[in-house]
Amino acid sequence: MNIRPVFNLTLSRICKIGFLIATFIIIITGCTQNTKGPVSLKDHEWTQHYEWIRDFGYERIPITNIKSLWPPSELFVPAYTLDMIDNYVESLHNLPWVMPTPSADENMILGKTPGWPEGKELLWPDSTPLQKWEELDPFVPPQNIYGFMITDPDEDGEKIKVILTGGIHPVEYNGSWALHAMIEFLISDNQHARDIRRKVIFFVYPSANPDGRYLAQKRLDLDDLVRPHPEGHPDVVRGNPELYAAGEIDMNRVWRTEGRFAIVDILKDAMIRDTGGRADYSWDFHGGFRIRHDYRAMPDAMGSLYAGALKKREPGIPRRIQSQALDERLWGWLALEDNGMYVKYPFLYEPHALMEKERIFEVGRSLALAFYDVVTGIAPHPDEIELPDPQPDPNYHISTPERARRLSK
Repeated sequence: MNIRPVFNLTLSRICKIGFLIATFIIIITGCTQNTKGPVSLKDHEWTQHYEWIRDFGYERIPITNIKSLWPPSELFVPAYTLDMIDNYVESLHNLPWVMPTPSADENMILGKTPGWPEGKELLWPDSTPLQKWEELDPFVPPQNIYGFMITDPDEDGEKIKVILTGGIHPVEYNGSWALHAMIEFLISDNQHARDIRRKVIFFVYPSANPDGRYLAQKRLDLDDLVRPHPEGHPDVVRGNPELYAAGEIDMNRVWRTEGRFAIVDILKDAMIRDTGGRADYSWDFHGGFRIRHDYRAMPDAMGSLYAGALKKREPGIPRRIQSQALDERLWGWLALEDNGMYVKYPFLYEPHALMEKERIFEVGRSLALAFYDVVTGIAPHPDEIELPDPQPDPNYHISTPERARRLSK
């Protein structure tokens, strides 16, 4: 009996099955892993139907340095890196309604951060050191600090002044993406965006803590640098080498200082000079590996017509009224009248950790369109807007994609 044909047939089937399995594994791996490489925003399903988003290309950096994070990091937006900030600012140069602030040079650079020298030791500043911190090489080269304006330069007359800041906390990438979306709408050809630019001038400082983001992005294995948190989410590093060396751990707790931190002084001096020391509104963008989801302001700001427009456009986002300025934080410092810089209505936005990517862009657009409501006189008073019940809980524990979707809606 000749068994060779049978053997050949069996081997052929095995090869085919093996090929199909290998192909399946490759497809599944490609779909479930965040691979590095050049990406365009228009490559993402969550941006394709927004005509106001430009085809911005960047190098995708997956969030791989928090491996034990739950929910898994692949459910989050991609890391918003310093290279992205550099490239994005460069992409704005040819737009006639984007220009450097008075404090910035022709490249929209306010100055350089101090960085941290290579090989110099950096001790963790508080009494409960993070795991393996002593093994860290904290080298950070000096980074650019950017400042630019968005407005219609051909429109004269008094304009509403708005300050936009982001990136204070190194791994709060959701906030950077929300700011990106707001800017994308404001610089677009949308008729509402053009109307906003005629009546409003935006002073944008997109990366308030570039040294911290560099450290988190390139130098740290954050999986080994988290501490347990009573609410169940990780407590990651929130400062930069300059702060840590001075005994501080949070970039958003030092805005009432002067002459102590170079990056803080550069930004504060720029805001004062750029705006003349007065602005009408500000948004400070946060949001990362945390369960919080809300926007916050003082009582006066929550009673403004702009807040009424926000309430109408984004009824599903919880609001938190702060009764005091919290002056050690950026948005609180901006609310003080005795520090050389004063914003009448400061706001802070913090999208939750698993907010759907598409919703992040929608909210960024809504924050911009609320200014359209103000300048056109259609913004309602907050008391005129009745919200649906029940209202979302800002501390709702987000542990699954399904819970994230429910809160996003």
